Amino acid sequence: MKVNNIFFISFLSGLLIIFGCNQKPAEKESAIKPDTFSNYSKPDSASSFHYTLKRKPPPPKGKRIKILLTGDSMIGCLLAPLKKADTLNRYRFYFAAWYGSTSKDWAKSDTLNILIERYKPDYVFFTVGANELLYYSLQKRIPYYDSLVAKLGHTKFVFVGAPNWKPADEYYKILSTVVPNNQLFISKDLPLARRKDGAHPTNSASYLWTDTLCTWLQTKSKYQADFYFKSLKH
Repeated sequence: MKVNNIFFISFLSGLLIIFGCNQKPAEKESAIKPDTFSNYSKPDSASSFHYTLKRKPPPPKGKRIKILLTGDSMIGCLLAPLKKADTLNRYRFYFAAWYGSTSKDWAKSDTLNILIERYKPDYVFFTVGANELLYYSLQKRIPYYDSLVAKLGHTKFVFVGAPNWKPADEYYKILSTVVPNNQLFISKDLPLARRKDGAHPTNSASYLWTDTLCTWLQTKSKYQADFYFKSLKH
């Protein structure tokens, strides 16, 4: 009987990770499959936007830095490009997306705490908000974002702002009040080509988005000394 109980507890723990700790998932988005980005060849029209990065010397070799990528489905667009940009094999990436989730889903569940405890990352790259851009007012969701930042505050984190497909002034105004500037990557109004759903960046646009993020990580983020990525512009 003890063995069966242990099996049941392990099985239940797995369900909590997958389904957000028994919180009912939000309406399902079109799933992003990060491995489909491996066929990237050259950028589309969105490639006109790019920060100029002055290369710095590569850091000394050491233990690999663990990065947890989590949030809504937009986070899946960053996984394969980040792996490709990691030419020094400095990072170990962990990926856990809650498709269709909102700030309320993450704030009201302990999913984020469980993921951090499970993977013990050195850094968390988190994004949420793309599913909230159609809401009439986001002001009521400020407590949810406050709660999220409090949970993320127990580890080093970067909040990757949603690559908006609708006007996002209110969304970014809220983020700028709850997330420190050097931990908030603003993806606002990037000229990214979109998939058929009109929201998610295309494969090549995902590389552009990631390249812009990598440049910011190495030049303007709080933790720039820990990041070294190859440019994906060419």
